Amino acid sequence: MEIGFEGEWDSDKFSALKSALQVGKDLASESPNSSALIEIGDHTVSIDACGANMGLHYRFKFQLNGVTFFVHHNTPKGRQGVRIRYGAMSLINRSLYDIHATVLQFLSDLGFSVTKEVISRMDMQVTVGLDILSVLEPIYSGCAVSRSRDDVLYRNGGIERTYLIGKRGRLQLNIYDKSLEMRKMQVSNPAKFQLMIDEHFGGDFSFEEPLTRVEYRLWRDVLRLLEINTVEDLRKAETNLANWLTKTWFRILDVPKAAVKGHEKEAGIHPHWQKIQEAFLRFFTGEGHAPVAIKFNREKPISCEADSLLKQAKGCLKTALALMFGTQSTVEGIYSTLFAWVDGIKQELFEGTNERALKLRVLTGLQVQGSICPEALELSRRRIEEWMSKLKYERGRSLC
Repeated sequence: MEIGFEGEWDSDKFSALKSALQVGKDLASESPNSSALIEIGDHTVSIDACGANMGLHYRFKFQLNGVTFFVHHNTPKGRQGVRIRYGAMSLINRSLYDIHATVLQFLSDLGFSVTKEVISRMDMQVTVGLDILSVLEPIYSGCAVSRSRDDVLYRNGGIERTYLIGKRGRLQLNIYDKSLEMRKMQVSNPAKFQLMIDEHFGGDFSFEEPLTRVEYRLWRDVLRLLEINTVEDLRKAETNLANWLTKTWFRILDVPKAAVKGHEKEAGIHPHWQKIQEAFLRFFTGEGHAPVAIKFNREKPISCEADSLLKQAKGCLKTALALMFGTQSTVEGIYSTLFAWVDGIKQELFEGTNERALKLRVLTGLQVQGSICPEALELSRRRIEEWMSKLKYERGRSLC
């Protein structure tokens, strides 16, 4: 999970913190592994020699108890001065909500007062005692029903091991062989491996035991539609979200969907997927209520800023007019030329604007708020008419 925070720093504490972090960065740059241990408050953290680019360039990056912190040295107004990433190590057999409360207290102790919290990515996952092939087989036999058509099947040693569906940056489902990953983890990350054994699988774990991980990944675009902005929002919504993900966004039927075309909602669920659905609802209990139907917030209109597009349009017009007409001697001349061109395509502009607005709503579910103000439109029309009358008068006089 990744979360960004806007907020305000206590100036004295922040100055001391930046000094300590810079000393740590300098030490890390001289270290063979590009990291160093330093004391921050009452904690020892591991700081990296380099920062990170995550929308902003965060000069300082350090880790504490499986949580990675990104701190900006001089945050622009309205931007996220701090970002955090919860790694698997911080969450194994622990409550996200308890860990998050601890992180917020840690930031407060450092002198950072959070004013806004935004989740940019979150994962929801369960591990079930099923052989990966027994889960994948009904999928590529045509039994899967999904809101997405973008999928890929990966093989390892000629055997299907991972199934991925959905779009990165929005919403993805990843189903993979957890037993195979554990074998690799034993060598690549023995600390995480042992924590998984001690806290998750138990001491009698065997590599021969079939394990499948089912993992949903949600990014900001989808979280915004679901109105999940903060960790508290997630707590309230996670039961409904788990229900929607496993029963609506993707599910596996007990028969090929071609056999029940048009009646997929009434078809039975594959026993393996039913087990996965139950696991999600068992582990993602949220506030403990029964799941209800989840809805995207698509009816609320939005107001879009188009300044960057208008700047691009202005630049393109300058180039086009320069190529067509060269240097102009008067403002009136270029204005008259541009107005005549716009007048010739006004119907195309009208139809194209409406078409793109409709397409935006169909593709994203977002409705753009507002319309052109009648008063402003009338004022613009009067100004244009006055300018055109003046221009005609001056042209008429100059021909006499």
